[in-house]
Amino acid sequence: MNWVRKLVLIGFILKSATGCTAVDALAIAFLVEDFAKGVMLLSKVIKGDFALAENVNSRAFRNNLKFQLETGGNVDVTQQPMYSTADLAARAAVLNNLTQYAQSLAIAASGDHAASSLAPRVNYAEPVNLERLDVLHSVDLSGIAELQHGLEFFKSFFELPEREARLAAIVASGGSGVEKAAKLLYLDLGAKSDQVKACSYAAPKANSLRKIHNLILCRGGLRGRLKSVIEKELVVWKKRLSFTRRPKAAFPDKHLMGKLISTQKSGRQVDQMILQTQVAIKKMVSSHDQIVQMLKHSDRDNTASDFFALQAFLEEVTVLTERAKWITPLIDEETNQSTATIAASNSAITKHPD
Repeated sequence: MNWVRKLVLIGFILKSATGCTAVDALAIAFLVEDFAKGVMLLSKVIKGDFALAENVNSRAFRNNLKFQLETGGNVDVTQQPMYSTADLAARAAVLNNLTQYAQSLAIAASGDHAASSLAPRVNYAEPVNLERLDVLHSVDLSGIAELQHGLEFFKSFFELPEREARLAAIVASGGSGVEKAAKLLYLDLGAKSDQVKACSYAAPKANSLRKIHNLILCRGGLRGRLKSVIEKELVVWKKRLSFTRRPKAAFPDKHLMGKLISTQKSGRQVDQMILQTQVAIKKMVSSHDQIVQMLKHSDRDNTASDFFALQAFLEEVTVLTERAKWITPLIDEETNQSTATIAASNSAITKHPD
């Protein structure tokens, strides 16, 4: 944040604290730009979450493959990715529509269309194949249709030639589209366990009609798939441990026990990253709602709490971006340690009698 931005926003907070400030156009422009930056960062974080989970999946596959080769089991040498290219493309389409919308808001707020560094990459809505999203664990088919209808906003938005000149109207009409896109992303990230007993029978009724902060999640989505991968990997490590000759104080056992612990730990860290991403998605919706209210009631006094509510979203995704920088190397290190531990225990593996 440069010094001009700091002065404007500090002035906004100080004047609002005295109760004498209506919406300031320049402050709004900065806040909307921060919202757009937050959406761009969130898009990267979500894509990174899927990449992290895929790294864990690859690690689990390699560990299982090596174990099967060593013990003479039936070897399947074909790795099945958690998500296909088409699956990831569907998620990217939702993220790209949100990002382009937020960038267009920033341009409209600044009034400087040519100079904006946030200019959308394209000016059309990307089609979303909802069948590729993993949301049926928590919404039924009618709920998916409801969320699909919400995405129509982005198509109509990019077809409006005057969209860059009507910030308040754009933001007000975009609330439903933003929240429904956010719901899809939130549901797609999923949960590692059912939040209600009814999940055992069917998806929660009318779940798609709930506000995003009140959505009920059943096990599934990225977090659910990741948990399954971790559980399968733990089974392999336990089998490797049981197949290892274990003289007193044997070297391999100590390291294999360590792998059981570290595998669970790294799985929890990745899951926590995804969970915090879901928190950021909720804050994105809250931030957009706050902008709607500030523009809708531009003649009222605004409080410092309005400012901090808007800033919370950008701060959240900034923290997540930094966290991703150290989690990715951690998973890579975990993979390297797994290879070393397997090498150390190879000589102690005995073939399992059929």
